[in-house]
Amino acid sequence: MAVVTAPDASYTVTDFAAGVGINITRGTAINNHGEITGWYETAAGVTGYTADVVDNGTGTLTVDNVATVTDPDVPGGLEPYGINDSGDLVGGLSVDGNPAGFRDIGGAFSTVVVTDAVNTTLWGTDDAGDVVGDIVTSAGAVDGYVATGSAASPFTVPGDGTTEYTFAYGINDSQTIVGSYTDTDGSVHGYIDSGVTITTLDVPGADGITEAYGINSSGQVSGAYEAAPGDFVPFMYEDGTYTLYPDVQAAQFTTVGIDDAGQLIGTAIVNRTDQGFIIDPVVACYRRGSRIATVAGMVAVEDLREGVVVRTHKGGAAAITWIGHRHIDCRRHTAPRQVWPVRIRAGAFGAGRPCRDLFLSPDHAVFVDGVLIPIKHLINDASIAQIETDDVTYYHVELPCHDVLLAEGLPAESYLDIGDRSGFANGDGALALYPDFASRTWDASGCAPLVVTGPVLEAVRRRVNSLVRSPGALSRTPLATRCRAGLA
Repeated sequence: MAVVTAPDASYTVTDFAAGVGINITRGTAINNHGEITGWYETAAGVTGYTADVVDNGTGTLTVDNVATVTDPDVPGGLEPYGINDSGDLVGGLSVDGNPAGFRDIGGAFSTVVVTDAVNTTLWGTDDAGDVVGDIVTSAGAVDGYVATGSAASPFTVPGDGTTEYTFAYGINDSQTIVGSYTDTDGSVHGYIDSGVTITTLDVPGADGITEAYGINSSGQVSGAYEAAPGDFVPFMYEDGTYTLYPDVQAAQFTTVGIDDAGQLIGTAIVNRTDQGFIIDPVVACYRRGSRIATVAGMVAVEDLREGVVVRTHKGGAAAITWIGHRHIDCRRHTAPRQVWPVRIRAGAFGAGRPCRDLFLSPDHAVFVDGVLIPIKHLINDASIAQIETDDVTYYHVELPCHDVLLAEGLPAESYLDIGDRSGFANGDGALALYPDFASRTWDASGCAPLVVTGPVLEAVRRRVNSLVRSPGALSRTPLATRCRAGLA
């Protein structure tokens, strides 16, 4: 069992609220079109809503186009808990004073009450319209509930034989179910039910509570665990590895949902106010095809292997210790500007720097004037510009310590390992579909100061922009000379 603790700045967190507060609820509360659902409460009662998570053009996520969801036949209001890619909703409402489930398919509402159940609640739905939830029996037992195209039935998770309650919160298109069960001793465990096997989830170090709320098409699970009494922390799980987000915590978490891009969404209670949040890591790597200078010459990054000796910017050399790679579907990314590659034109930083066009992810840092600057801070839409693309494959190269490589002749950083390998397809454990390869622990491990503002950055910007107006430096050096044997 592996645990990865995401450190400071290893992801971005966007808080949002509407009305008195948005309550993003349990289950799959975000779909693959960036639509979210939940409910908020005002003096007039409970109001369900749907909204869009959008990028305002600067890479910052906001919540926009909020629309209320109401059923005229339910005066007490309703609470949407799950949403699929068609925008269909499931949730809970009150029928004759008792909780019941509801489905909203294209604005057509239907009530779901399981036969012989006192209470029925629906938490999640997949794209086929399958639903999961839980029921309370007349005997007071709490069972999970699943309804697929072929069957509908309550179920329990056996656990270690002492299970008292079973809840079902999420379902993906493979009909894998996630949820939680409670033992007679009061401990709470998450579970994954594939239909063949049941996997119990207990975050190492949890104070007796681990709950699984959402699951995406890749089988990644989102949830929350109790780190200390009353202190809940989000986590993501896949194939035996938990990725923890301890810097996003409050008195209580009511859900943590996940989409196919690995984006987490949920609600924290902050100062007695329900506060929605989005956990959205970003990417910093070399695009496939970028050539790295080795002692044997230029080699495409995808062809590098562990043990290959690369050149460093001060004339040294170091052997590669690890290479991470990741393919990203930008079309499913809520904030695609965070992952679209940035093209650096040949000669953008002077003759041979780079010696031909180089593509980096926005947060990848280049080495200029003794400092490291994320390339997104130097975009001028001319010599340095972001390129919209449907998908992209990124690679990162790790050396024995953080250093500066030569990529197409341009000094740019190597991978700084701060425990976020879960962002790579070949990392040790879970795969974070919105990985953050830009995470830094500069004071302890960075090879040079990180600059994102101030006079040094402005001076570099002016110099780069002046080369756009006077682009003759590159043309004075033949291409074959500039790129020969990785010398540029």
